[in-house]
Amino acid sequence: EPDYTLYVMTNRECKKDMSEGGCPQRMCSLEMNDSKLVCDGDAARVNGDAATPCTLDECKQKCDNDKTCAHFMHDADDNDCYLMSGCRGEGFSDDFTVYVK
Repeated sequence: EPDYTLYVMTNRECKKDMSEGGCPQRMCSLEMNDSKLVCDGDAARVNGDAATPCTLDECKQKCDNDKTCAHFMHDADDNDCYLMSGCRGEGFSDDFTVYVK
């Protein structure tokens, strides 16, 4: 009889807030969650009011002020900020850190 190992998939959704340092090098799926680009450090990508970069603290404040925000993602190099309704489909990103609200 062959020897089998059973693997179970687990939900990798980030559960760390700013005080815990978030989840570095992670990104929530933009396709699987409602998302808003609220700060954009790249002026070439104009998305409404998002053409302005923001700090991590400013990104957190935007999430705190948004009742639909459950997670936020911040890119410290470009000062991009996404507000997320959840964090399904979380995966690797060399740019973003994910934080739970």
